[in-house]
Amino acid sequence: MTELLQELNALDVPSANRSRIGKRQRWFAASTIALLVLTGLVATPFADTMTVVIPSFFAMFAMAMLIINVILTVLLFIKGEIEERGDTTRLAAAYLYVTLIVIAQMASFPGGFMPTPLIGSPQTPIWQWFFWHVGFGMLIIRYAWYASLPSPPRSSWLKSIIAIPLLVLLVTWVSCAYADQLPTVLANGHFGNALLFLGPVVVVTVAALLSVASLRATTPERLWLAVGLVAICLEVWLNCQASARFTLGWYLAKAGSLGVSLAVLISLLREITLLYGEAAQSNAVLQKLIRLDALTGLFNRRGFDERLDEEFRRAQRLQTPLSLVLVDIDFFKAFNDGYGHQAGDDCLRRVSIAIKGAVWRPGDQAARYGGEEIVILLPATDQRGAIMIAERVRAAVEKLLIPHAGSELGTVTISAGVGSLRPMKASGDVATDLVETADHALYQAKKQGRNQVCAGTSDIGAWTEPRSPALVAPEL
Repeated sequence: MTELLQELNALDVPSANRSRIGKRQRWFAASTIALLVLTGLVATPFADTMTVVIPSFFAMFAMAMLIINVILTVLLFIKGEIEERGDTTRLAAAYLYVTLIVIAQMASFPGGFMPTPLIGSPQTPIWQWFFWHVGFGMLIIRYAWYASLPSPPRSSWLKSIIAIPLLVLLVTWVSCAYADQLPTVLANGHFGNALLFLGPVVVVTVAALLSVASLRATTPERLWLAVGLVAICLEVWLNCQASARFTLGWYLAKAGSLGVSLAVLISLLREITLLYGEAAQSNAVLQKLIRLDALTGLFNRRGFDERLDEEFRRAQRLQTPLSLVLVDIDFFKAFNDGYGHQAGDDCLRRVSIAIKGAVWRPGDQAARYGGEEIVILLPATDQRGAIMIAERVRAAVEKLLIPHAGSELGTVTISAGVGSLRPMKASGDVATDLVETADHALYQAKKQGRNQVCAGTSDIGAWTEPRSPALVAPEL
């Protein structure tokens, strides 16, 4: 029992380690950042180079962004609610913003939902890209500020799923209705008003990266969010260098956008996988604990009933014998009355330990049947073998020499009844009859003077009545 409790307590360590970042994960994140930076340096001179035109690329990219961000948003909202962390809920709001604005950009971009744009003008997609990155960056800064607080206040997910769509509708309306009034960004394949357009994007993106970096990578979520923000910086940089669709920089920029969400999603899925493993381990230990008696450490009545049914079915299937020993501490009520219930509990614990020590085979199982009664289930054991084990148990308890003034022998002893059978194809609650046979034998052992073993048999299948138990004292 103590070992299982220690095992259960030990499971708290992985719960803490789930949020801890190992050296391997830090190394992998650092390698990813280095690869992103190297990609940017190598690709910059060739960013404006036209490559293979894949008309459906943007639609595939947008659908991938949509699916990844929907999953990520839902997982973050759930995590924030379960952990009651307002900063996680605010991070979920940032990814909800990305999810919705990707839909708006698909509607305004040629090749998004349809070959021609559904909304806006030719300038609308680029301004939506602007609002996408500025809005996401500001929401990340908001998340980082709350996350830096010792106890971040809770944030309502309901308010987020109302406010964020309204914000996306607002910026989409501005980029569509006022496209002609907004500064012209792209003209003849080149950026115009670059400082006005790209300046805020760069400033907000770098500020978001620095704000997350200032939190320190104390969790995988924050570590990979920082990696994702590096990918955003790469995307912004390559978009500045590539002035047209289907250029090398344009393709790499889109891959960078995917990396932002994908990095955080993978870290969350990893955490969920670890959490599932911990839950499975905890459940296995709890399943053992609910079948154990807290006082003796033996199986309890529930555990015994399940095991008896399982072993009876196995014996019936394999046609092997099955035996059961029912043990009762002699004059235990008198012991409790004379020495107190605490001494009685200690006596019961010591007797249980002695019984466990006398039952050697891994398949044998001792259980507290009720009160001072202990039952021993002996699979693949005939009556002769069960009698030998029962006598060994009786002798082990007698050797404890626990004083008992209320007993004629002056020490604590036990009486035992043995029930044995070889089940055949029979119906009915025959496993219970095995317990009754042992119980009748135990009654006879008490009647004949206690501190002894009696055995009774029942041939299941022929259904003869149990024989009168006989006093058995075999030489071991």
